[in-house]
Amino acid sequence: MKKFKSVVIGFKFDEDPEVINFLLGLEFLRESSIHLVHMSISLDFNSLLEINLAAYPSAEAKIIIEQAILTKLSESKSRLLSKGFVGHIDNHCIFTDNIKKGFCKYALEVNADLIILMPEKKHSLFGSFTHYQLAHANAPVMVLRPTRDEA
Repeated sequence: MKKFKSVVIGFKFDEDPEVINFLLGLEFLRESSIHLVHMSISLDFNSLLEINLAAYPSAEAKIIIEQAILTKLSESKSRLLSKGFVGHIDNHCIFTDNIKKGFCKYALEVNADLIILMPEKKHSLFGSFTHYQLAHANAPVMVLRPTRDEA
């Protein structure tokens, strides 16, 4: 089976850590460079409206949000590394005004050869984010859906 060098995983904090543990236990991912990516919305109203308004979130709030997200991702990373995974895991919090395009752009920048998504449980099999990645990503997209009990 093909081994993947660079794998981008769209990570949300309501994910069951066992899903990530399962993924990292898969032989074809054991030596991969894994990018756990959490996307956050960021809007700069100045550029949108050409008037002097504050951006959302503010620069100070971005730092707090990013630190909290990276701490949470690091906690996940430390649990994962103890499971026999021999690859490398990077944590990323990315602020963008378009989460769908921003995620796709990030996967392209790191030369991802696989993208793994876990759609939210409240959606049917695919939400609009997943549909966008399936249509526009430059790498294969693996979609894990919740079990029937979780849906």
